Amino acid sequence: STDVIGSEEPSTPPPPTRSARDLDEEAPLPEIKAAVMAALAATLLPFPYADAALPFGAAARRRECSADMLLLVVASLHAFVAGLIEDFTKRVSVRMRLTATALSALAASALLGATLSDLDLWGVDALLAFVPFALLVTAVVVAGGSNAINIIDGFNGLSSSTIVIMAAGLAAVALRCGDNLVANLGVLCIGATLGFMALNYP
Repeated sequence: STDVIGSEEPSTPPPPTRSARDLDEEAPLPEIKAAVMAALAATLLPFPYADAALPFGAAARRRECSADMLLLVVASLHAFVAGLIEDFTKRVSVRMRLTATALSALAASALLGATLSDLDLWGVDALLAFVPFALLVTAVVVAGGSNAINIIDGFNGLSSSTIVIMAAGLAAVALRCGDNLVANLGVLCIGATLGFMALNYP
């Protein structure tokens, strides 16, 4: 046998570096579990006893909140379905998800009258009196806020803790202003997010 002096075994290239998001996409999808839990929780809203679980407001007002929450669930179906398909297939583009979220915002405007009418900005508030402009701003704000949360979702607990803090702040301000719907939504959002954090824990 002949050996070639100085010959070396071909080196094996190191494995490519993968980001946290790449690893998260390869892992099982706790988002799907959280989405299913959210859907199951949403089915409780139409029932008569659902209003009894709301922490704020008199009995009659809690019934109104329960009905408004059901409309909000219906309005959010565009964003919910787009996110669920993305979790399963990873083939829904960012543009499509933004569009779905904007459509949910417009649906909420139609069903609940949830349209931005005042931003306390000189000149802008006058433009918000023009309904098409107000609808456009509402859609952009909701879609942008949702996408902003998605951007900071690269580290475990970062987006969830941010949502809990924001929801607590909104609930506190809403309670002070007598807006029981937003206060109840804030508290429910905190509970749902804490449940998501438990499911999403590595």
